Amino acid sequence: MGFDFIKPSVQLVRTWGMNNELRLRIKRDVGQLDFTDFVSAASLADNRINGGNPDLRPQSSWSAELAADLRLHDDIALGVTLFRRWLHDTADLVPVGAGSDRVDAPGNIGPARVYGMVMAYRSPLTRLIPGGSLEVAATLATSAVADPVTGRTRAISKFEKVRLNAAFRQDLQIHGVAWGVSYKRNPTLTQYRLTEIDARRESPSLDVFTDFALTPRLKLKLMVVSTFNEPELRSRRFFEPDRRAELASTEASTRHPGRWFQLSLSGNF
Repeated sequence: MGFDFIKPSVQLVRTWGMNNELRLRIKRDVGQLDFTDFVSAASLADNRINGGNPDLRPQSSWSAELAADLRLHDDIALGVTLFRRWLHDTADLVPVGAGSDRVDAPGNIGPARVYGMVMAYRSPLTRLIPGGSLEVAATLATSAVADPVTGRTRAISKFEKVRLNAAFRQDLQIHGVAWGVSYKRNPTLTQYRLTEIDARRESPSLDVFTDFALTPRLKLKLMVVSTFNEPELRSRRFFEPDRRAELASTEASTRHPGRWFQLSLSGNF
């Protein structure tokens, strides 16, 4: 089975001042299909069967983006992108089979709306902290699609609503020595199945590092990963016979990834 798609893209750019830029882009995207989506598989750990769907079609979308890249005083950079997407043949999970043999399988659930914002900020902190710099990247988004089981509007399965990354670094006056802190928070991913709503959040991670230049070509790095050992969370809500019915039971689990120490040596030999 083959698919041929046209993916046009148009972009308008306006620049002003010292490297400031405003962009408007309209484009069409077409997703890729995975062979595993066409075959059934059992998950023993979750006690579920994932069906295959030979009728699965690639998800496509039209999107409009308005982006501004600003270079402010003191080498501060700020980028903001607003986006709106119109999805067709939205890829999600659909029930396949009949009666008690119905299972979840990858499928297309019709049109969907997505909109949100991406922000990136970079700034030196030399006025406050000698040799210091800060970088922050964040994504805020929302989606809406008709649920194939209940008919109600909900988010797309495993849709990323909020993502945050931040990093601080300081290069010390001592030659070749630096340290820093980074923080990563991934979104909670919620999957809407026939009889279950499964929500998972990866462990947020605060990492601390120190760099030492042993020689002009050799660097030693010590890193503490997941400093506070924040937990990974998962909650499952079960419905009988499907999600149109009342809540039947719940299940929650917490897993701590542990604190990790990493020592690495890099350079040119």
